[in-house]
Amino acid sequence: IRVCHAGGVDFAIWLNSEQRHHLAEQIAQRIELQTPEPLVIQGCAVNYRIASAVVHYPEHGVTLAELMQHAYLALEQHRFVASHTQVFDPGMRQLPQQRLVLMQQLQAAISAHQLQLDVLPQIDLTTRHVLAAEVLVRWPHPDKGVLQPAAFIPLAEQMGMVFPLTLWVIEQALQELMRLSEQQS
Repeated sequence: IRVCHAGGVDFAIWLNSEQRHHLAEQIAQRIELQTPEPLVIQGCAVNYRIASAVVHYPEHGVTLAELMQHAYLALEQHRFVASHTQVFDPGMRQLPQQRLVLMQQLQAAISAHQLQLDVLPQIDLTTRHVLAAEVLVRWPHPDKGVLQPAAFIPLAEQMGMVFPLTLWVIEQALQELMRLSEQQS
């Protein structure tokens, strides 16, 4: 097994797993699950999250650049779906383009006020007064049906779309609050 620094906070582990094809996945999963969190460095706790991806030579690439590119695609998928170690699949080559299209659609949905804000009141059962409320954003997507926040918020965070999304949610929540306040008057 060889470990090399790939730049920034990225490391690559090279190992021969010809005889035991799932060895790489097992090692990656063990590293993810058994590395202590937070890491204490000179008395300071450092929070981090280890994410890993696996590519196999030669089925996923024959050059180092190709293998690293595919490892990064698998790593991006792993972070997006928040699962255990992600093994590269050739279908992942389509994911970045699909995500860009989804983000363009989200941007258009925000601009056209096509998102849905659900207000969940918290009620005191003895007095029947509303104490507070929680708002949840949903996206009635024309092709994919109603998308829950988990389906698009992590992607919005990755693509820098959180600010316009948050601004839309706040504006809609304030409008709903004003509407409810006028109904009580």
